[in-house]
Amino acid sequence: GLRLAVVALGTNHHFLSPKAAAAKTAPLMKELSEAGVSCLWVGPPPLLADGPRYKIKAGWVDEFYEHLAKTAAENSCALVDSRKLLGAYPETGGDEVHYDRFPKKTRAWSEGVFERARASLPLEFLPPCWRWACWRLRPPPRAR
Repeated sequence: GLRLAVVALGTNHHFLSPKAAAAKTAPLMKELSEAGVSCLWVGPPPLLADGPRYKIKAGWVDEFYEHLAKTAAENSCALVDSRKLLGAYPETGGDEVHYDRFPKKTRAWSEGVFERARASLPLEFLPPCWRWACWRLRPPPRAR
């Protein structure tokens, strides 16, 4: 059966109050916990607060994380804080929410999630080459 669930939470709940958004995560965390499934919950990235497009209130993500951390602790889920991996959302060049225009940030984020997973989960859950860039660990094929 399922032994590990990795949930990466995006920003689609930003239109709810932080408390209501976090409450939407609780049923899944509880279900995983009750089923004995290890849980790694990757929280949402920082957003551009008070930007012209989405007008996300300053502090929304921080308040959401307060509720999310409490829910994760109650359900034995390891929580990855994407804010710490990404830093502040860039003032220019993006759409205030998505990181597809910032490849260095997204790579650092993916590697940070991997390292957090390695640090917080039993090694039996992690195959020897779990990174998206694990091809670097293998020698290149020989030319024929």
